[in-house]
Amino acid sequence: MAATFVSALAVLGFLLCVEVAVSDTRCRARSGTCQSTSIRCSGNYVSNLCNGPSTRRCCTPTYNDRRCRSRSGTCQLTSTQCRGGSYVSGLCGGPSNRRCCVRRTGGNTGGGGSCTAEQKRLACDLFRSSNVQAAQRHPSGQRDNAYPYNNLRDMCNGGKASRSRYHCTGKGCNAPGGSTCLSTKLLKYLVNLKSSGRVIINELAGACHSCQSRHYSGLAVDLHNDRRTSEYLRKCTQMGGWGQNEGSHVHCQFYDGRHPNW
Repeated sequence: MAATFVSALAVLGFLLCVEVAVSDTRCRARSGTCQSTSIRCSGNYVSNLCNGPSTRRCCTPTYNDRRCRSRSGTCQLTSTQCRGGSYVSGLCGGPSNRRCCVRRTGGNTGGGGSCTAEQKRLACDLFRSSNVQAAQRHPSGQRDNAYPYNNLRDMCNGGKASRSRYHCTGKGCNAPGGSTCLSTKLLKYLVNLKSSGRVIINELAGACHSCQSRHYSGLAVDLHNDRRTSEYLRKCTQMGGWGQNEGSHVHCQFYDGRHPNW
């Protein structure tokens, strides 16, 4: 009996290790190490790249990636697919297999196409609702047309949601600029929340986030952390998303089928 119990614990421990290893792939792709923020990082800590609590983050080495960032690219290991773009050599610090992933313009980077009629209707519902308070500033103090208020307004007017374009300290990349459509899943989530009370939206497609953040694809939102926190997280999961309490805000993100790993 005791032997069986010990074996079960061993299997459980192995599965947990596998889960952590798989979910830390994004951090390893940037030559980083997932660890507790209580441990000194010789480089920079980057959020949302590691499994576990919010205090477990990716410690990334400090490299001179300025030339890659100037082209709105992301330095990463070539073992990781450069989604929507191609690798360019000579723009990143570190080993030779760490190169700059430069994404092609077009589609959700501000190129052709338009948002759907349903997305426009949902955005208008949120923009005109007295239960929705969409921020008209970024935490960084940067000024642009990518505030949550502007995102909803522009979508309601038949346009796209603008993304910020400026240097992001400690992120390893810049905010990409351009524009995107806020996803139907995300908009429905917010409409569901505002039907039960006041919702404060801190960020949508604008501001600085991790390099491959779903914010930039219109698939994520940061909500003001208040007495509805547990409800925000529960609804996010129920509607097919993934949420996390990040202290100053609640992050909820959804998936569109094209980006299974980020």
